[in-house]
Amino acid sequence: MTDMVNTREKMVDKYTVPNSQMEKVLDCLLYSLSLLYIAVCPFTKVEESYNLQAMHDLLHLGADVDQYDHHTFPGVVPRTFLGPLCVAIISFPLTSMATLLGGSKFVHQLIVRAVLTCLVLGSFRVYRSAVRNRWGWMTGY
Repeated sequence: MTDMVNTREKMVDKYTVPNSQMEKVLDCLLYSLSLLYIAVCPFTKVEESYNLQAMHDLLHLGADVDQYDHHTFPGVVPRTFLGPLCVAIISFPLTSMATLLGGSKFVHQLIVRAVLTCLVLGSFRVYRSAVRNRWGWMTGY
């Protein structure tokens, strides 16, 4: 019985030791490629336009909710502002700095998309870590 427990412990140790250096390299590559994609393809898809417009309204109109675009163009599906609100809050210091430096709304769009990309990839890292912890480090790649 103890042999079986010791064998299982060795297997668990074997599968829970991640290669942190390789993981960092892959993460850097993934973030770099994602940000490069934003620079090369700066325009949004139709699916992104509602959230991007909501972020624009939050960043540029602030508390003037009556002027928000979703009152004029509500769309066929009700939308929430929770996701755009989170991204707008995180983007606000960067977009404010860009405005002070003379950046346009196009620069704000790039900043907002970069923040969203980093949030998505950060969530992916948390998910990958949970998978690795549950089923071993080889499944986390």
